[in-house]
Amino acid sequence: MLIELVEEDCEIIAKNKYNVFTALRQSDVKSVMVYFDGCADDGQMTEWEVELSQGEHISDPELLPKVSVERLAHCWHQKKRVTTTALLAVALEDLCYDLLDESYSGWGNNDGSYGALMFDVEQGNVTLEYNRRTVHTTTMEV
Repeated sequence: MLIELVEEDCEIIAKNKYNVFTALRQSDVKSVMVYFDGCADDGQMTEWEVELSQGEHISDPELLPKVSVERLAHCWHQKKRVTTTALLAVALEDLCYDLLDESYSGWGNNDGSYGALMFDVEQGNVTLEYNRRTVHTTTMEV
């Protein structure tokens, strides 16, 4: 059962990723860099850098074109997939959280982590730069 759920999560993320990239291409977006930071059991996307095909840069995701993107999700209490739509900025942010959770579940716990997700729209890939914070304590007699 758990393996089936993990496989289904991967399918859902892959489909959502495909839909977001399709919307980014249709919106003439060349690349997107989304920075994240998390600690103390909380985390968020903190900064955006969007490069449009014409070379223009925007840093506010709300300025992305108001394109609707189809999203798949689990409806756990009904044990089925549901389809919803979201504006591109919301779908992109949700995808960032999904990719982070898939790669580094707990990225915002304890001392947390920070980094960036780099979306290369032309190539259709996402690169994750991930930095984990740790505390190292040593006690010794000297």
